[in-house]
Amino acid sequence: MIRKKLISLGKDGHLLLRGPDGREKPFRMRSGQEQGTAYLLIDSSESMAGEKLEQARRGAGNFIRQAITKGYGAGLISFDDHASVLVPRTSNYQDFEGPLARLDAAGTTNMTEAFDLAFSVLSNITGARYVVVVSDGAPADPQCAAASARKLASIGVQLITIATQDADAAFLAGIATARELAIVVRQNQLQIGIANTALALPLIT
Repeated sequence: MIRKKLISLGKDGHLLLRGPDGREKPFRMRSGQEQGTAYLLIDSSESMAGEKLEQARRGAGNFIRQAITKGYGAGLISFDDHASVLVPRTSNYQDFEGPLARLDAAGTTNMTEAFDLAFSVLSNITGARYVVVVSDGAPADPQCAAASARKLASIGVQLITIATQDADAAFLAGIATARELAIVVRQNQLQIGIANTALALPLIT
């Protein structure tokens, strides 16, 4: 079997492979090949304003680059009073640059709607699926948010939570699909915490 080596992202944000002849070519997933999807859910409520949101932007960019390099299609959802899909599943990093730069903080923490939105986009996707939720607070409706998180887990989605020290860490730990997938970080370590979460994503073949 001829092996190709995954080497980097190209200038257009797509994965590059180097063949045995040394030539680089864009990676295209073949039908039947394992797929991976990783969605970031970022709390953009009023309490995230300032340094926390800037840390979240930078960490999200690093996470997305690493996820794409490991073979995942990535997506981005923000949530405050309502949740929005800022970037649907893609393997092009450039699609995230504008939405991340425009991310703003206002309103409350409608985590329920964020989970429901993630369920709607992931329920028809096969392969490994991860949702990484980043928050510095507590959901506006904890019971509904927990129910929506369980609904995600029921279809095989792995839920990773990243909480700052001023968040409801106990709630977020309770909805993570494994104990080791619940992360608490200092406010000034949020960027590193988000970026390093990509280490939890298995390499897609």
